Amino acid sequence: MLQWFLDNRDDITFWIALFGFLMSLLTWIFNLWNHRVRIEILPDKDRRGFSIGDTELINCAVDGRNQAIELRLPCVYINHSTIPISITQIILYADNGRTYRVETTPQFAVHNFRPMIDSDSVYERFLETTQFPLNLGALQAECSPILVLLPHGVRLVDAEIVTNRKAIWNKSLSTFIQSLLDEKYKVSDNRDERQN
Repeated sequence: MLQWFLDNRDDITFWIALFGFLMSLLTWIFNLWNHRVRIEILPDKDRRGFSIGDTELINCAVDGRNQAIELRLPCVYINHSTIPISITQIILYADNGRTYRVETTPQFAVHNFRPMIDSDSVYERFLETTQFPLNLGALQAECSPILVLLPHGVRLVDAEIVTNRKAIWNKSLSTFIQSLLDEKYKVSDNRDERQN
């Protein structure tokens, strides 16, 4: 047996080296796969708990105008990665090249009243907008509303989610917000036509 090892030591060394190379390659691929950044932001598609309305800005302008649209939209932030990730900001891009940032400090968003079961009392809940940076652990999700001020007539084309690891483009978020804005524009146009 010892003689066989001595006669085949070069072949044994080759196979051990090849096996070690394959193991290190598989470990590298596994680490690369596990450390990828996968963040998803899903808006509230049932449209419960969001508000969209006009707001008058005093001594301040969004896109050179004194009136803007204030959008408070609940979103679910999902970290599909196996590493913790912090979302530092969300940037919306318009077709005219301008950018609009989601508010990073928490502000009042929604005041909910719900009747309690088997009681006459009411459950009261105050919700604030998302505070950025939003720290999400591995495979963690969180739900909170975003707040953004947009000028009238804006056309959103893309959204960027900036994290502590890299920036991710999310066109579906901007498309959903633009669909809400289009509905608002349609309602306000119909109201203006009725008044005339």
